[in-house]
Amino acid sequence: MTHASYQSGEKLQGKDDRSNRITYDYRSKSGVVHKEIILPENAPPEFTDRENLWNSVEASKTRKNSQLAREIIVALPRELDLEEQIEVMREYVRENFVNKGMIADFAIHDKGDDNPHAHIMLTTRHVTRDVAIPRSILSTVHLNANGRTSVSTTAHTKSMA
Repeated sequence: MTHASYQSGEKLQGKDDRSNRITYDYRSKSGVVHKEIILPENAPPEFTDRENLWNSVEASKTRKNSQLAREIIVALPRELDLEEQIEVMREYVRENFVNKGMIADFAIHDKGDDNPHAHIMLTTRHVTRDVAIPRSILSTVHLNANGRTSVSTTAHTKSMA
C-alpha cells in the first residue's frame, strides 16, 4: 500500500498487521504526470480504484512474508511527448502483463530532469470476478534418455476457500 501511494502520488488508506487503519499520503510528491490501472477482462471493475485494489491484494495474503506485488521500472524516451509515452506504456503493459492475467498499476514520473520513467506494480495473483486466486507453480523433474535431468513447471490455480 505504501508503494502504491508513493508511485501514484495519492492519499490511500490501508491496514497494518493488527488491522489498525493507516493513511499513506504522498499527494505532495512532484513529478507524477500520469497514473492508470489496467485490468484483465476477468477482473472486477472496482479494482480500477487504487485503494480498493491494493487493500484487496493485502487481504489475500496467506503468510506474513507473502509477496503481494512485483515492480518494474521502465525508462521512457525523452523524444516522445506525454501522450505518446502513455500510449507506449498502455501497449507494453497490456501485451506483457494484463494479457497474462495480471493487474497493472502504472505511473509515469517526469520531474523535467530529462529522466521520464514509469513504475509498474503488478499483482502476483490471478484475479477472477469473485476473488484474487493464488497461483501455484508445480515443478516436475524429468530424467531423459541421456540420463540428464530437466525441470518443467506447470501452473494451476486453486480456490482460496
